[in-house]
Amino acid sequence: MLERPMRELIHQTIQRFEAAGISSPEINARMIWAHVMGLETWELTLRKQEPDEDQRKIAESLISAREKRIPLQHLLGSVGFCGLQLDVCSEVLIPRPETELLVETALKIAQEMDHADLRCLDMATGSGCIALSLAEALPESTIVGVDLSNDALKWAKHNAEKNRLSNRVNWVCSDLWESLTPGQEKWDIVTCNPPYIATHEIQTLEPEVRDHDPVLALDGGVDGLDFYRRIASEAVPFMRPAGKLILECGMGQASSIIQIFISASWFANEIIQDYNRTDRIIVFSPLHESSHP
Repeated sequence: MLERPMRELIHQTIQRFEAAGISSPEINARMIWAHVMGLETWELTLRKQEPDEDQRKIAESLISAREKRIPLQHLLGSVGFCGLQLDVCSEVLIPRPETELLVETALKIAQEMDHADLRCLDMATGSGCIALSLAEALPESTIVGVDLSNDALKWAKHNAEKNRLSNRVNWVCSDLWESLTPGQEKWDIVTCNPPYIATHEIQTLEPEVRDHDPVLALDGGVDGLDFYRRIASEAVPFMRPAGKLILECGMGQASSIIQIFISASWFANEIIQDYNRTDRIIVFSPLHESSHP
């Protein structure tokens, strides 16, 4: 059992987060107190350990900041993703759990390809979450992460070093394909979680996203699909025979994206739903290849 003071502190924190309109208030409360106490969240319910005065002050500072809708991940400094710990800040998009589905899909495809010189390219790499997860799971492969933002690449490199993967991923500053050589640099797997929020919708997002994620990583143009159009029209020269393009998309966008790619001579191999049964990941291959059924 929790000692009464600790139990009350957690309960009071939950109430404050509920009043502030924060989703998952109990998870947020427990993660902050576990962080301050140096415990796992499940240990809070088992140990009779109470915060000292300094810990209470630190917790109050974090709780107050969270009430102002500063993202929990920014307050704690890092986020777990596919077994890695990644540091994040306002210069990179906070990795989302649904993006782990993109990594899982890429790893499944890599296993099916089963050849030694596998080449993987991650576009709009941001924090490096996808590229680093692939590097961790595919130690013999070639991995390159690309981003337009030097600030984002700084954090990707930092996360590579933090997870001892610095020698496994090469980083390129480029607006999608612009710094790559078509026809010479070809890839088995290309992954991308592009900006897909329609410009006019950004101001309607939760404050944690609207005010703290980089606009560059959110804004997908008038209808949110600008980057998909570019990828559909530009990617083919960079694909190896039987190569696969794996994209994340927003709610309600899958059918429009598939039409864009069909019009650009791609085949939609697979659509993967997230845990809310939303179409989230789409796998494409160039239509002229014989890799699809």
